[in-house]
Amino acid sequence: MRSTTRVSLQALTLAILIPLAGACADPSTIKPEEQGALVAEVICERRTACACEALDDIQPAECTENYSKSIQGELSTLAEGLDFDVSCVDVYGRFLSALDCDASFGPDGDETLDAFLACKLVHGDAQLGEECEVHTELTLAVGTRIGDTCAQGLWCFASSPIATPSCVALPSLGDPCPANANICPSGSACLDPDADGETRCVVAPAPQEACNPDDGFRACAAGYRCHPETRTCGPYPGPGEACADFDTCISGAMCFDGLCFDLPDEGESCLGDCAPGLYCENGDTLCVAAAGLDEDCSSTPCADELRCENDRCVEERRLCAVFEGPQ
Repeated sequence: MRSTTRVSLQALTLAILIPLAGACADPSTIKPEEQGALVAEVICERRTACACEALDDIQPAECTENYSKSIQGELSTLAEGLDFDVSCVDVYGRFLSALDCDASFGPDGDETLDAFLACKLVHGDAQLGEECEVHTELTLAVGTRIGDTCAQGLWCFASSPIATPSCVALPSLGDPCPANANICPSGSACLDPDADGETRCVVAPAPQEACNPDDGFRACAAGYRCHPETRTCGPYPGPGEACADFDTCISGAMCFDGLCFDLPDEGESCLGDCAPGLYCENGDTLCVAAAGLDEDCSSTPCADELRCENDRCVEERRLCAVFEGPQ
C-alpha cells in the first residue's frame, strides 16, 4: 500500500497513474512547498542531458529554481484536496530518462511508458464507477495528464464529449476498453479486429491477419494497413499500384488520381513534395537537396531530423520542445 501526502493542489500535467506491479518505492516525507522542486529536478536533469539550454537560454544552474517556482505555483492553486504521490516523481524521472532527446523511446521505453501511464502524481479517492474530474496540462511537463480525482489505480474517463466522466480500471491485455481512450498496455491498442462491436486491448494484427478497417490507422501492425476489400492486413501500395486516398502509399510515394507515384527526385520538377532528403525549391519548381548536419540553413531548409539553429543545421531535440519555459 503506497503512502501519500495530502496537499492543496488542483492540476499538474504529467501522464502518470499506477506503478508496475505495485513496485513503487515507499515515498519519503516531503513538505507541500517542496513538491515543485521535486518535479523540477527530474525535468532539469533531462534538459541538461539534451542540452536544451541552447534552445531557450535557461541554464542548468538556474533551471531547478525557475521551474520550481512555476510548478509550485500551479500545484498550490490548482488541485484542492488531492493527494500528491511522491513515489510517482521517480516514475516520471525514469520515463524521461527512457526518452531520447528526439522524443523517441529507447530500449526501456515500453516498461517505463506503462509505469508512467500507471502512476498518478496527483489523485483523489473516488471509487470505480463514481464521477470524477481530470487534471490536465501542467505547462512544464511531458504528457497530457498528471492525475484525476479517482483513487490511485483508476482512470477518469468519459465515453463521449458530452458524457459525465467516471472512474474506470486500467485494462490489461485482452480486457475490454473504451474505443476512444489510449489506455491499453504498451504494445497493444484498443481495437475491434473481428468487428463484433466490442473493443479490447489486443496486439495489432500482423500481415495476412484479419482486421477491421473501422479501427483506422491502428488497425494493423506498424507499417501495414487494413485493406477494406479483404479485411486483412497488408503492405501499403507502391508506385504503379492503386491507392484509395491521399497519403496511403509507401514512404517515398504519393497517391494521385487513384495510383501511387514515386515522389520526384533531385533535379526533377515538383509541386510541393519531393523524395526523402529533398525539398521543393520555392514550393513549385525543382527538388533540391536539403541542408545536412552542421550545414548552413539561412536560406535552405534542414533535412529531416534536423533543425535550424543560428543558421546551422543541428540534431533535432524534440524533447526540449515539450518543456515550456517557466512563466
